[in-house]
Amino acid sequence: MGLFINSQRIRFRPGLWADIPAMFSLDARLFPPHSSYDLEVFHSLMLEEAVSFIVAHAADELAGYMILRIGPEREASALTIDVDPAYQNHGIGARLMALSERLARLKKMKAMVLQVSSQNHRAMRFYEKLGYTRVRFLRGYYGGEEDGWEMKKDLVSYTQPRILEKESTAALP
Repeated sequence: MGLFINSQRIRFRPGLWADIPAMFSLDARLFPPHSSYDLEVFHSLMLEEAVSFIVAHAADELAGYMILRIGPEREASALTIDVDPAYQNHGIGARLMALSERLARLKKMKAMVLQVSSQNHRAMRFYEKLGYTRVRFLRGYYGGEEDGWEMKKDLVSYTQPRILEKESTAALP
């Protein structure tokens, strides 16, 4: 069973070089300059072997994406998750998180970490619903202008909610 929004099928696949302009544009729309990625960061991340991009597409339009880094200490990092406002509140973010967690488990990661603005209460509630807990306060984390929280989820003992496991990840590494 796939994910549909307004009769449009949302497709999830690995990110490609050709996706970078749309990802860059979405990131710049969603985040202030002190916490958004510049184009060079996208290019350098795409070159990293330990980094995976997962994108969500509706027809020919980018609906959202996620960047995941596999770490050396058996800990994966969700570097960013962006969902276009037109597609928010339809499960795309939860599906991107579920796919990235599945990929992290396949790579034998024991935990997943992420950072979130201390002012972004909606995002913190979203991550908490997915099983993440606040583990460390990060003063001035976002360009010295904004504090953040590091959140973490144990991937070994946490059972993924069934609703998030319905989409096949055959196309993902």
